Amino acid sequence: MVMKQQLKKKAGKKGFTLIEVIVVLVILAILAAIAVPALTGYIDRANNRAAISEARNVYVALQAIATDLYGQGKKPADPEWPTGTANDALLGEIAKLTGKTFPAGSITNISFDGTALKTFTVVIDGKTVAYDGSYTVN
Repeated sequence: MVMKQQLKKKAGKKGFTLIEVIVVLVILAILAAIAVPALTGYIDRANNRAAISEARNVYVALQAIATDLYGQGKKPADPEWPTGTANDALLGEIAKLTGKTFPAGSITNISFDGTALKTFTVVIDGKTVAYDGSYTVN
């Protein structure tokens, strides 16, 4: 008998009150306000690391091209040596070695210290990555 009375009391109280729903929504909003900036920071760092990875591929390609030229008897003072802004021929060679094409003017400030690559700047997916012994993303 007691069970039937308890079931009748519960039968009339289905669902949540408006206050309970509002409290849950406020808690979710607070959690979202904390999580969203943290996630965007992670996304930015991941995009920067991806751009640096692509720049490392460009570094290896430029160094390989210079090594190949040096093996052919070319010197850094020769006009074939990659310096300044990458021309179409150099961009084609870089595309072969990296598997990624770069638009004209996207690889600049190429300079060598002897036969070792010293500096270059590359624009990758809207991010500018500069190399001068270490990589920086702007």
